Amino acid sequence: MDNIETEKIHWAQVVSDRWNLSGQYKILNSEFDFNFELIQSNDSKFIVKIMRLNCEKSFLDAQVSILEFLRKDGSELPIPKIIKSVSGKSYELAADLNNDERIIWVLEKIEGIMLSNVSPISKNLMLDLGKKVASLDLASKKFTTDIDPPSNKWDLTKPLWIRDNVPDISDPELELIINEILDDFLNISDRLNHLPHYWIHNDLNDQNLLVGFLSNGQAFLSGILDFGDLSKSPTICNVAICSAYLLILPGIGLNMQLEFLRGYHSINPISEEELDILFTLIITRLAVSYVNSSIMAKDKPDDPYVIISQKDSKNFVWNMVNGKNFFTARFRNICDLPPVKGGSEVIEYLNQGKAGFHPIIRKPLKDAKIISLDLESIIPIDPHSITQSEAINLTGRSESESQSSINLGKYLEPRLIYTAEDFRLGPEKNSDRRTIHLGIDVFAPFGTEIFTPLEGEVIHSEFCDKPLDYGGFVVIEHRTPNGISFFSLFGHLDPKSLRFHEGEHLGKGDLIGKIGSKSVNGGWEPHLHLQLALGLGQENNWPGVCNPDDIKFWSQYCPNPATLLGINPGAITFRKIDKNHLIQNRIKSFSGNLKLSYKDPILIMRGFKNYLFDESGRCYLDFYNNVPHVGHSHSRIANLVNKQLRLINSNTRYLHPSQKKLSENLLSKFPSSFEVVFFVNSGSEANELALRLAKTYTGNKDFVTFDHGYHGNTNAAIEVSPYKFNKPNGIGKQDWVHVIDCPNEFRDVDPRYQITKILNDIQAQGRSLGGFISETFPSVAGQIIPQPGILQHIYEEVKAAGGVCIADEVQTGLGRLGGYYFGFEQQKILPDIVVLGKPIGNGHPIGAVVTTQEIAKAFNNGIEFFSTFGGSDLSCLIANEVLEIVDDEMLGENSKQMGSFLEKGLVALKLGSSLIGDVRGMGLFWGVEIIRNFETKEPGTSEANYICNRLRDKRILVGLEGPYENILKIRPPLSLIHDDVKIFLSAFADVLEESYLREGS
Repeated sequence: MDNIETEKIHWAQVVSDRWNLSGQYKILNSEFDFNFELIQSNDSKFIVKIMRLNCEKSFLDAQVSILEFLRKDGSELPIPKIIKSVSGKSYELAADLNNDERIIWVLEKIEGIMLSNVSPISKNLMLDLGKKVASLDLASKKFTTDIDPPSNKWDLTKPLWIRDNVPDISDPELELIINEILDDFLNISDRLNHLPHYWIHNDLNDQNLLVGFLSNGQAFLSGILDFGDLSKSPTICNVAICSAYLLILPGIGLNMQLEFLRGYHSINPISEEELDILFTLIITRLAVSYVNSSIMAKDKPDDPYVIISQKDSKNFVWNMVNGKNFFTARFRNICDLPPVKGGSEVIEYLNQGKAGFHPIIRKPLKDAKIISLDLESIIPIDPHSITQSEAINLTGRSESESQSSINLGKYLEPRLIYTAEDFRLGPEKNSDRRTIHLGIDVFAPFGTEIFTPLEGEVIHSEFCDKPLDYGGFVVIEHRTPNGISFFSLFGHLDPKSLRFHEGEHLGKGDLIGKIGSKSVNGGWEPHLHLQLALGLGQENNWPGVCNPDDIKFWSQYCPNPATLLGINPGAITFRKIDKNHLIQNRIKSFSGNLKLSYKDPILIMRGFKNYLFDESGRCYLDFYNNVPHVGHSHSRIANLVNKQLRLINSNTRYLHPSQKKLSENLLSKFPSSFEVVFFVNSGSEANELALRLAKTYTGNKDFVTFDHGYHGNTNAAIEVSPYKFNKPNGIGKQDWVHVIDCPNEFRDVDPRYQITKILNDIQAQGRSLGGFISETFPSVAGQIIPQPGILQHIYEEVKAAGGVCIADEVQTGLGRLGGYYFGFEQQKILPDIVVLGKPIGNGHPIGAVVTTQEIAKAFNNGIEFFSTFGGSDLSCLIANEVLEIVDDEMLGENSKQMGSFLEKGLVALKLGSSLIGDVRGMGLFWGVEIIRNFETKEPGTSEANYICNRLRDKRILVGLEGPYENILKIRPPLSLIHDDVKIFLSAFADVLEESYLREGS
C-alpha cells in the first residue's frame, strides 16, 4: 500500500470520527494542501481539506468568518458551505501520519467545472458572472468583523514588491514595460487608496470559478471558491482581478470581459473614478502575475500551470500596454457613460455649430442626393468579393453625372462592399466582419479640394495603398473652447496633395488635400470619407467600419459628422430595421402556429449561393435550405426575372414558348413512360393534384402512407401526412388512410410486410386501394434512406392491388442525390406519379406533377383543371433555367463530390463522439441522428436542439427533424464548395466538444 493510499485511509477515519461522514474518497490535485472529494452512498458530496504544515489558524479563521457571514447575509451566493464537525466546530486539529498537527475542515461540494475548462464562454455566462461577483462585493461590504489573515503578495493595492524582481525576467523591453506599468500605478495609487476598503475575495481567477449548466445548455456561475487570499481593498480591485484573468483566457477577450463588467455594473454600479483607474489595475495585476510566475519558474521550470500563466500574462501586457485610453473608453461605454470624459460637451459644441464651420468642399451639400449602399443594394453581386468595376461605380452615376453632381453615403449604414481580408475578423466567409460605416461619404470628382472646417493640429497622416483601404488620409485634432479634444479623419485623399507634416497647425478653412482618384484612394469611386472620433482609436489603427456587435460603442466614440458638413444628421443616418418590432408584428398580426426558426430568430436581407446575410451584414452559411436549389440569388435567374417581368407574365390559358420549353426539358429527365406534366404553385398543391389524379384514375379513395410522412398543408395533403394529423389537436387519421412504419435501418424498422395486412384489411371491408404516397427519402421522418428492396416490395404489392404509386420528390429530385437525378432511380422503382415542388423554382413558387398519358386521360373528364399562377410564363422560364443551371454547372456531379467529402467528415465525427448514433444520406441530403446511449439508442432531443442553436451561433444553419426532433437535417443548396463543407465540419466538431455535451446534459 503506497503512502497516499495510507494517508487517505487515515484522514477518512478522522472525518468519520469528527464529522460522522463516510463514503468513497477521491484524491484531488492541490498545490499546497491535501484535498479529497468524499462521495456518500446517497450521492452527497463533500470536499475534505487538510491544510499544509504550519498553516496559521488566522488563515482559516478569516475564511471561516467571512464564509459563514456570507452564507447568512447572501444566501443566494454560490459559495461553499462549511460543514460543522460533531462538536460544532468549523475546523478541527488532528495529527497526520507523522504525528504533526494539521488543520482539517469539510465543505459541501459545489458542482461545476472550472471556468478555464468551459467551452464556449457565452455572453450570458459572463453577464451572470458579473452579477454574482457584484452581489458578493455588496454582501462583503457589510462584513465588519475584525479578522487578521496573513498578508499576501496578491494585494492589488500593494504591487510594488515586484519592482526588485523585474530584472530577473531577463527581457530588457519587457522590463521597461513593467516599470512603466508600475509608474502608472503610482500615479493612481492615491486615488485608489482614497476609495473605501472592504474585505474582498482578491483572487477571482478562472481556477476559482465554477460553471454549471441548465437543461437547455445555458451556462451559469455555480461556484466561487478559495477565499484564501482575502485582502482589504476597494471593490474595484475585485473587478480588475477578475477582468485580468478573463482578458487573457483563450476564447474570452475584450467583448466577453465587457459583458462581465456590464453585469457587475447592473448590480453594484461602478463609479466614473473607478472606471478611470480600472485598466491600470488590470494590467498591474497581470504584471504581478507575470513577475511572480517568472520567480516560480526558477524553482518549477517545467510546471505547465506556471508556463501558461506566464505566457498569457506576458502576451496581454506586451500587446495592450498602450491601450489604456481605448480600453477605458470601452469600460465607460459599457457602464453607460460617454466613452470619453467631456464627450457630451463635444457633441453639444458640434450640434450647436458655434464655431461657424468652414465648408469642407466649395459646393453646397444640403441638397446633395443621399444614396444607399445597405443590404438592399445589390453591390456587390458577390458579397464576399467586390469587383474593381463595382468599387469604382458605387453610386451608379454616369461619367457626366459624377463630374457635375455630389452624392452622400450614410452614417452607420451596414454595407457588404468591404470584402478585403482586413475587414473580416476570422478566416471563414461566415466569420465576424466589419460592415457598419462610421463616417459620411461625399462622392465628388477626384481632385476636389477639401478644407478643414475648424482649426486643429495634424496628428497623423498616412498613405494606405492596399485595395479597399483609405488611400491617403489625415487625422486632425481639434479642441472645444474648454479644451476638450476631438478628432476628424479625412480619407481617400490623393497622398500627393497632403503636403503638411504631423504636428503642423491648420487654420479653419485651410486646404487639407484633394479627393484621390481610384488609383490612389484604395480603388474606390472618388469620394471623401469624413469621420469624427472622441478618442485616438487603437494606437494608429483608425477603423472606418465596425463590427455590428460593437455598434453601441463605436456610434458614441465616432459620432455623426453631419454638422461639420452642414447637413441634417437625421437624414444622413441609416435607420436600422428593428427586429423586435418585426417579432411583435408576428405575434400581433400572424397566427401563433407560424413558427420562427431558432431561439434568436434571424432577419435575412440578402443571400448569395450558400450564404445568407442579416440586417447588419452578419454572414451565415446555409446548410439547410433546399429551396434555393442552385444557390441563393443566382444571377441567371435574377436577370431572367428582370427581363421577363418587363415583357409579360400570364397564365396557361394562353400560349407561350416557355411552357413548351419547360415541359420538354422536364420530361427528358424522366423514363419514357412519363409523358404529361401539370404546373402548379407549390409542392402542397402538386401533392393535392397527385391525389386527385390517383383517385380519379382508380376510382378509389383508400391510401397507404409512411408514418411521420409530410406532403403539404392543403386539406388532402394533411389527410395523408401523419406528421400533421397525428399532432396534438390534429385532425386525426381518416378511416381511408392507412399508416405503415417508416423504414429506418438504424432502428431496425422494416415495414415492407405490413402492406399485405393493410391490403387484406381494405379488401375485407369491401373497398379497393387508391394508392400509396411517400417521399422517396422521408425527410421530416428523419432524413431516411429506405433499406434496399422495401419500396420495391411495397410498389409491387400496391400495383398488384390496382393502386397508384406517388413519389414525392420535393426533397430529393433534380440532382440533389448526386449520382441520381431522382430518388426513385436510386430505389429502383417506377412511380406512376411524381411530385416536384419548391426547389424547381429556386425560391419562386412553382410545383409540378409528372405522370403517364393513361392517368392524365382519366383525369380529363370534362372538369377543367386550372392553376392561376401554375405554369405562368415567368414560372416556367425560372424552372427551366433551374434545370439548365443544374446541367450547365454540373451541380449533380458537384452534389456527388461534396456529399462524399461531407460523408467522410461526418463519419469521422461519429467515430469520435458518443452522441452521433447514425450518419445517413447521399449527395447533399443528409441526416445525423443524435442519441444519448448507443445500446438503447435513446434520442438526444435536447442535445440536438443545443447543437442546432450552437451552430446558428456560429453562423451555420441546419434544421431538426424526426419523430423526436433529434436528427440534424442537412440539405444545402447544390452550389456548395469544399470550403463550405470544411467550415461546417470544423464548427460541428467544435460544438461536439463543448462543455454541455462533453460533461453530459
